[in-house]
Amino acid sequence: MFQNEKNNYHISILFFCLSLFAQQRIISGYVINESKERIPYASVFISNKPNIGTFTNVQGFFSLKVDISDTLLVSHIGYESIKIAVSDFIGAVFLKESMFQLKEITVSTNKKTRYIVQKLGAYWEKPDINWFLRGRDNYALLIPNSIKQEGFIKNLYFKIKHERDKKSKKYKNSQIQLRVRIYAGIDYQNSSQIDLLRENIIVIMKQSSTDINISVEKYKIRFPKEGVIIGIDIMGYIDKNNKLIEGSIEECRKNIYIRQTNKIERENSFYKNFNTTKWYPISKFIKPQTNEMIIMNVMFGAEVIFEEY
Repeated sequence: MFQNEKNNYHISILFFCLSLFAQQRIISGYVINESKERIPYASVFISNKPNIGTFTNVQGFFSLKVDISDTLLVSHIGYESIKIAVSDFIGAVFLKESMFQLKEITVSTNKKTRYIVQKLGAYWEKPDINWFLRGRDNYALLIPNSIKQEGFIKNLYFKIKHERDKKSKKYKNSQIQLRVRIYAGIDYQNSSQIDLLRENIIVIMKQSSTDINISVEKYKIRFPKEGVIIGIDIMGYIDKNNKLIEGSIEECRKNIYIRQTNKIERENSFYKNFNTTKWYPISKFIKPQTNEMIIMNVMFGAEVIFEEY
C-alpha cells in the first residue's frame, strides 16, 4: 500500500510539472505602428510581474517567456501604451501614435536676438549627506520653469554611478544602456505621461562613469512655461556588439545608483517600473540622528536656452 501511495505521489508531481510546462511558452513577434513600420526599443513587459520583460531590437523584434495567463504591457516613446493578453497575441503588437501635438519651435536668426542659458534642476545642488537610490527601472525629476517663458533644452545632466559586486564576474566587461525621457507632465490619477520626445535618445554608459552629460540641442525640444520632467530608463547591460543582454535588467537596476540631494524643499522626483504605468513620488525619510524629516530629489538637471528681452 505504501508503494502505491508513493507511485501516486510521483504521478501527481509529473502531472503538475506537465501542466506547468503547458502553461508556459516563448512568444516572439514584432511591435509595429499604424504605418506598419517596426518600432525599435519598445518595452514589452508582463503586467504586474516585476523584472519580467524585454525590449524590441533595432528591427522591432522581441522574444519572451510567458505564462498563458499573463498580460503584456507594451509601450514606446510617442505612442499610447497597450495591454494585450498572451492568449490573444498573434505575432505582432500594434501601437497607436499619441494624439498629443508637439508645438513647433522657431529659433530666431535675427542677429539682434540675444539668448541666455539657464541651469535648472537639482544637478548642481550640493547635498549635506551622500544618499543614493537604486532598484527601479525609471527615474524622473520635475524641473519648474522659474522664468515663465518658453525656451528649448540644450543639455541634460544626470548624476549616476554603477557599483557591481566585485566577487561576481557576470557582466564584468559590459556597458549599460540607458534611454533619455522628457515629459510635459505626469498624471497620477490616469497613470500616464505626455512625451516631448518623438524618437529614442539612447545613451551607452561605462561602468566607471559617475556623471552623464547629453547634448540634445539638435532635437529642438521645447521647454514649456509649466516646466518639464526629465528622466532615464535603465534598459540593461549590452554586449561588445552593443546588443542588449537578455535577462540583464534586474541585475543592472540593482547596480545602478542615482545620487540624491536634500537641497530642494519640494518633492519633485518620481520613479516607476516597466511593468506598470503608475508613477510614485520618491519618499521622504527621517534622519536618524535628529529625527528630522528630509526631502530627497534625484540630481538631474538641464541647461535651457531662453530669448533675452
